[in-house]
Amino acid sequence: MLQHNTSARRERYDESLRDILNIQAADESRAWLSTWDGLNAGSTPLWDLPDLAARLGVGSISVKDEGHRSPLGSFKALGAPIALIRLIQRLWPEHDFVPAKLTAGHYKALLQDFTVISATDGNHGRALAAAARSIGCRCVIVLHRHVNDERRIAIEQLGAQIVQIDPTDASFKTNGCQPWQVTDASPPAPVPPLVAAGQLGGLLNMINNGARQGGDAPPPHP
Repeated sequence: MLQHNTSARRERYDESLRDILNIQAADESRAWLSTWDGLNAGSTPLWDLPDLAARLGVGSISVKDEGHRSPLGSFKALGAPIALIRLIQRLWPEHDFVPAKLTAGHYKALLQDFTVISATDGNHGRALAAAARSIGCRCVIVLHRHVNDERRIAIEQLGAQIVQIDPTDASFKTNGCQPWQVTDASPPAPVPPLVAAGQLGGLLNMINNGARQGGDAPPPHP
């Protein structure tokens, strides 16, 4: 069943959004991550589903296979490392950090006491933990108490410290420590746009790199 997106807009890209998501930053992000060992080299495949497209009465349907993106087993492997790189650059502008050297641990001595924290129970947590380990900073992942051991251990094995909490605990909230998923839009924070910019690289990979099997890359949506 097709769902109509009632929030979709067909208009020129708002100037106020260009600093948040833009093609230049996405291309830059892709270049920065090209040397990171948390990603596999090359494009991820795009699979055509002509039978499903015919059944639904649409021109074409393609599925981007992110299973080949990263050995981390995370389909969100692009956003977390880019967000961490850009956050570090923002916090220490005077150091002029080189992204490839950051992910190679070149600045570990300087960043070893820096801690990045996120509330997440899966893909984003694995990617952030791996990026922090490569860069050489500390990573704390906040999990709710119902997260299973498999997810918790997968993040721990990448070097993150795990803190498990009950998000309904009144004392936790009143201390001003209520966590939120780093990709949420509310409350506003400087990090979510950085995550989104990293993920945008995957879309450009689909549009520009011709990842489609047996055909040309699709045109960008107007």
